[in-house]
Amino acid sequence: MPTLVLGRKGWAEPQGTKVAQQAGLSPLGLTLLLLLFLTLPHFVYIYFKQSSLAVGLAVVAGLLGALYLLRRRPLSLGGIPLGGLALATLSTLVAALWVPGAALQKPLGSVLLLAWVMLGSSGLWDELLGSDERLKRVILYGFLILALLALLGPHEGLRPGAYALRYKPIFPFPEESYFALTYGLFAAALMMQCRLGGRLLITAYSLAIALWYPSFTLLVISGLLLLLALRGWVFLLLIPLLLLAWIQRPALQETHYYQYFAQRADLREVNKNLTMRVYMQGWEQAYIALRETHGMGVGFQNLGIEPAGHYAQSIQKIYKHSYNRLDGGHLGAKLIGELGMVGLLLVGAILVAAGRAYWRLGRNRSPAAYPYAQVVQDCLLYLFVVQTLFRGISYLDPVVVLYLFALRQRLTCPQGAPSASLGEVPQK
Repeated sequence: MPTLVLGRKGWAEPQGTKVAQQAGLSPLGLTLLLLLFLTLPHFVYIYFKQSSLAVGLAVVAGLLGALYLLRRRPLSLGGIPLGGLALATLSTLVAALWVPGAALQKPLGSVLLLAWVMLGSSGLWDELLGSDERLKRVILYGFLILALLALLGPHEGLRPGAYALRYKPIFPFPEESYFALTYGLFAAALMMQCRLGGRLLITAYSLAIALWYPSFTLLVISGLLLLLALRGWVFLLLIPLLLLAWIQRPALQETHYYQYFAQRADLREVNKNLTMRVYMQGWEQAYIALRETHGMGVGFQNLGIEPAGHYAQSIQKIYKHSYNRLDGGHLGAKLIGELGMVGLLLVGAILVAAGRAYWRLGRNRSPAAYPYAQVVQDCLLYLFVVQTLFRGISYLDPVVVLYLFALRQRLTCPQGAPSASLGEVPQK
């Protein structure tokens, strides 16, 4: 697929030659730039009372794009990201013609915004891939900053403006689940730098903050980190833990933690928990969208125009308000409901990519055979299962942008080969 490159020579087809570049940023500078990309959209969303991360993403992409163009770094858009935009555009146009009530202006605006964000942030991604040693320090610094933010999250001094109205914010994230989606990447990538003791320590810390807040999303991520740390041995650990939990079940049932997590894991109809009902609503609305459109889907960014199902109606009845009708609560429901059978295939492909990434993370230990840039990319692919099946924000999410970049790299660069920049044609 053609790649568009914006640099000193304007738009051009890449010929595999890098544009002359200035010296790269320091590890700390690059860490702060990466965290700016990942957190500024959340800050703008809450502090300025926006309806989504869109405005913040547009602002940070513009800042990054201007910075890298001033530093004479090319910006590029191609491969998987460009293919995703083409699919979104096609879905929008088809739905506008065939699906009653499907919008056109908002979906096309989202396509243009995503193109802007991915183009503007491509320079940052390319710089992250520039040096494995620097990338390791970026991951370490990023993890330490996020781990500290988790500890300071409940402090009233870190709840400026509209943050004071949020239930469990971790500044600058609006809630602990949004924080978890970013934190998990740094935790997993740092684990891959450590021996077993370090991996277990990171997992234990993640589990501790998951229980402290508490946060179901963080608990799921902690489980995936434990699976990454111990691999097959995790099941030998789980057996005595589950046996002990069963023996102590009467005492555990009286604790706040048990009630919090049990309510969110109980998918029975009698459970009135809002989080569980929003989760089931997402899958139900995806099914209704498939059924009503005969497998075509309601179109990109059109989830919510399909008839309300049982869970959507019960949420409205119990809470006098609708929740997550437009985003599905997780990307799996949104992809299936909007893109139909194509979305179902994409969800399957995401899960396969996550499984393959997990296999590579456990099988390859040699730095020569497995460059650290590819380790980070595989951590993104592995943990994206959380966004897909458990808790997602929307397409307009910095982590989704990084995922598309990582997927492009892993599909075009063979195992152990240096990662090409987004503006390069990988050498076969």
